[in-house]
Amino acid sequence: MKLYIHKDIFYSIEYGDETWSNAFKWLLDKKYKNIDYEIINLHYEQNINDLQIGKDDYCIWRFAHYKEDLELSKRV
Repeated sequence: MKLYIHKDIFYSIEYGDETWSNAFKWLLDKKYKNIDYEIINLHYEQNINDLQIGKDDYCIWRFAHYKEDLELSKRV
């Protein structure tokens, strides 16, 4: 199993509220360290098409919109 995580899950780190991001990162690194994960940018359609997702893989995303990504997410 592999977990694909859109980079905006960690959005709040850059904009000041680190509570959610810190808790999520702690869960991945400490509590569920046996889960293979990759942080990816799902704003680009090609990145989505290039994923090799298996039947046991999962993807988590949260489009919180970094300013530079707002236009990109409208296309996807």
